[in-house]
Parts: sequence; C-alpha cells; structure tokens
Amino acid sequence: MHRPWLYLAAVREVVGESSDALHGTGRQGNRLCWDYPNLEDKVLTFADCCSSLDAARECFRGVNGWFNYDFCCLEPAPEHENCDWNFLLSRVGEDVQPLENYPVILREVCCIYPHPGCWGDAEDDVLAPMFTECCFPGLRRRLLYPQEDDVTWLEGDLDEEFEALEGLRWSEADFDAFEEELQQYRDAKPGELGLLPCRVRVRNGKLIPCNYSQCQTTMDPNNDCAYVRAVEVALRIIGTHLPLPDLDMFVSPTNNDAGISSVPVFTRSRPRSPRGKYIALPFEYQLHPWQSRKATATLAKVASKHPWERRLEKLLWRGTNSNHVVNHCSLREVAEGSAPWSLCVEGWGEALLGIGDDALEWYTSSWNFTNWYQTPRGVLVLLSQYIAAVDAKWTGISRNMEPGLWEYFEAENMTAPSVKFWEQLAYKYGINIEGTGIGDRIYWQMLGGQVVLNHETPQVSWLLAEPSAPTRRGALKPYQHFVPLRFDLADLVDRLEWMKRNDELARSIAESSQMFAERHLGYDSILFYLDRVIRRYASDHLK
Repeated sequence: MHRPWLYLAAVREVVGESSDALHGTGRQGNRLCWDYPNLEDKVLTFADCCSSLDAARECFRGVNGWFNYDFCCLEPAPEHENCDWNFLLSRVGEDVQPLENYPVILREVCCIYPHPGCWGDAEDDVLAPMFTECCFPGLRRRLLYPQEDDVTWLEGDLDEEFEALEGLRWSEADFDAFEEELQQYRDAKPGELGLLPCRVRVRNGKLIPCNYSQCQTTMDPNNDCAYVRAVEVALRIIGTHLPLPDLDMFVSPTNNDAGISSVPVFTRSRPRSPRGKYIALPFEYQLHPWQSRKATATLAKVASKHPWERRLEKLLWRGTNSNHVVNHCSLREVAEGSAPWSLCVEGWGEALLGIGDDALEWYTSSWNFTNWYQTPRGVLVLLSQYIAAVDAKWTGISRNMEPGLWEYFEAENMTAPSVKFWEQLAYKYGINIEGTGIGDRIYWQMLGGQVVLNHETPQVSWLLAEPSAPTRRGALKPYQHFVPLRFDLADLVDRLEWMKRNDELARSIAESSQMFAERHLGYDSILFYLDRVIRRYASDHLK
C-alpha cells in the first residue's frame, strides 16, 4: 500500500523547521518554489536559479532534487490556473496532513500517486480527474506552447521510427482485418496466446481500452496487459490537456516482438531485423506516472549525494538469468558481422503464435552447464570472475535452470543479494544489458549520473536504434550519452580500461547524459514524445 506520510522522515531530513521563505519575485515561475519554506537555510533566488538551465542545475543540485528548472522557473500554462493548490492544502486527508506546511513536497507526494487523501476518490479505476488536470504543468506547457528545445531533440528518433511506414496508410477496415486474424490464432489455441498485440482506439476524444482478457493465459493468468495499460494511462493524461485525434493502434504486451504484421504495432522494443512495422515507445515504468515518478524523484535526490570523484571506479551489475537460451545465432558471429541479426530472433514470431516446435522450446528451454556462458548475461558474470573492475553476480533464477547449476554458481561466488538501483549510484559505471527482452536500465542510469555501457542487441529500444553508429540521427549519441559495446561483450574490458585512463572524458559523458535525462527523460517530456508519435501516426498513416 502506498503511504505518502512515510515521506515525512525524508522531508524532515531535507526541510528545516523555520518558515523563512525562498527569496523569489513572487509571481515569476511557480510560486510553490518561492513562497514557502526554505531548505536547510540555503537562500535560493529566482534570479540566481532561473537565468539558465546550467544555473538551475547548479542552484538546485544541493537541495536533494525537490526543486528543478521545469517546475520552479517556468510559468504554468495560463490554462492551468484553475488548479488551486491552496484548495488542495485546505482539503488534504489526515494521512498527508503533516506535509501541508511544505507544499513543494506535498505536491511531490500527491503527484507521484493519485492518493484519495490528496484528490478525493477517482470517478473510475484509472485516474482521479484533479490528478490529471493539476499534476502535469510541464506537459501542458509543452503541448500548448512547445519550445524549440522541446521539439528538436526528438525529431531524429521520430524520423527513424516512422521510416518503415513512409508512404503507407491504413483504414479502420485494415485494423478490423488484422484484429480478426489475431483472433483466429487465439481461437486455434484457446487460453494459450497472451502476448499478441491488443487494439486500442480513440473516438471523439474518448479512449476505448484494450480487451485485457486477451492477455490472460493458462500459462500466465496474472498477465494484465500491464504495458498496454501504461500506454493507455499516458494517453488519458495527454488527452486531458489536448484532445487526442481519432485513431486505431495495436500495442504489444510483450518485449519479444518479431515477425511481420500488416499494420503498425507499438511496442517497448522492436526487432533490429526484420524491421517490420514496429514503432518503439518508452518503457512501462516511464509511461506510468507513479512508476516513473517514484524512480525519478528518488534518483534526483540520491545522485546529488554521489559526486563523481567519490564514486567507485567499478562496473556493478546484479540480475537474474533472464536471457533466452533458445538462440539460433552466435554472439561472436553477429557481433563481427559474419551472421545477420535476424538469426537471433528466428522462431520468435512462431513461438508467439504457438506454431511449430519452436513454441514449446521457447517456453520450456533450460539453462545448463553448456549454454549459460553463451548468453550476454552469462558472459558478463563469467568476466567478473577474472576482471577486478567488473562486479557482476546473479541474484536469482527467472528462467528454467538445470538442477545443480545454481549450486555451481553459489560455490563459485557468482551470486549475491540484489542491490537497489539508488545504491548502485555509488559506482561510476553501469551497464544496460538485455534480459528476456531489451534492457531498460539505461534511462535511470543516465539520470543517476553513471557512464552507461550499452551493448548492441537483436532488438532496439526507444532512442537507441543503431546505438554504435556515430552518424545516427537519434537523440542519444555514442560517446556523448553512453559508451557502446559489442553484442558479445568482447570489448568490455577495453572500454573499462579506456574510461579509467580517461576519467575526465568519462565524467563528461556521465554529465552529458545526466543533463539530457534531466531535461528530456522526465515524465512530462516522455508524454510529450508520446503525443508527437501519436499525432504524427494519425496524420500521416491513418486514412
């Protein structure tokens, strides 16, 4: 259960008991930052903090992430003035009452999760109306008055994602036909196929959700279409501020998409080859407001306590054995270019449809003594046995494993307890490595100020198509925002040695990626990206 009042200890650690106001000019920026209690007797002024992004970064960094440029320095859109925070203060429930003297922190708590103590009961089981209306001033400002910086960073990635759809349009009848095709597959395997794309519609501004029962199977009855739901929640928030166009879209509930579909499919990761008509969107924890904000709020505070010079010069990784071992490709051959990427996803489409021997093998294959070190995660843990700068260990079992293999890992000191993601920020280097699907750690690692080693994979995720290409059009650039790695990790040791020899350059990569993440990977920015995707899709590709 979410308990906002548990934030009180953290608040008292950060916020003083005095009522001295931050010294602002009153009506400039967001008054919640300047009209209420100061932090640790540190005097923050609007003029000093809001003259530029760099000034804000330096100004707010020392106050543990409660304040930032977007929230404090930019005026809310005029249409947002009906969000009366004084009214909120007057009606907060008992469980968040202790925070009423600290409106900035109260906003943080109430807008991480639409708690009834802040907003009252929701009219439905998705979102409280006041929550959607009042908690997204940055998004509303971007949607109604987009600035050049809001738009330019995403243009290259949008061009890459829509390249496969160029010149193509689909009608409602086309989506009906594809939905019927999927239903035929489901009917042929009743209760078994829960990973096929699910249809989401918007008509006259109203979102018509996916039929979530399509995700539930005898193999995974708890599957509730979580990723599809996250996309829908994000769309509902966008539609509160700027009406959505009429559209039909299929959203994939899995992170192992493959095959060719007759219509576009939106997904958290898409195959590198065959490319298909997939469009990559942000991950579930980025699209869902309380998942996203719980992570980003914590990271902003913790990262400020780990200056670069005090971080450990090591790569830390903890995780489970989530790599698939049914693989038709060699890591080395694909990394060297002597085998195509398509080999690595061969049979995936058939497995999702329950067709042929690959389907059963996909779900029942086990890790054993001869295949575990032929997976990316296996290679990483094996390297940790010999390379002092790598600390990589298993935290548990998530894929079938041959009896005795886990005991071997334990005997060889290859296992350890998990490490919370904010505790990992004590290390300079992080790695984004695939699991069951493409890795999604890079986004919080960037925000946490690490240098992220990102390895190439058969699938690509949001902002990371062709990650090693120096001329790629996308927003995230190799050696500016991350350090690329081969699929087989053969260059991992060289990359670590290079970063240790060039510590200032490594630090500049970490700072550049952190600045990008602070500006463009916050929740409002991610929803702005989704909005641009949806409107481009509707205008250019729907009849």
